[in-house]
Amino acid sequence: MGDTGTVYPTGTFSAEWGRLTVDQDGALVAPDFAWIRIPAPAAVDAARLEGKGWMLELAPDWTIRPGERDGDYEVSRKEGTVPRRTGP
Repeated sequence: MGDTGTVYPTGTFSAEWGRLTVDQDGALVAPDFAWIRIPAPAAVDAARLEGKGWMLELAPDWTIRPGERDGDYEVSRKEGTVPRRTGP
């Protein structure tokens, strides 16, 4: 998809925000891995979210919020939390 990103038909993606497992219908991933797009879930109210072909498990300091467009959501750090240091 050129500059738009790459469609991965399946995969497991993880970062400080948690883990996304895609087992069907794919995910669109930015060329620099700054974002991943999947179909929106039917309901948003838990740390473990599921949609058609995917499951998202959020890390404790992260939440899901409405995105810029109606019907979009985004994962973001909870207010008042600070990034955790990793490594030495």
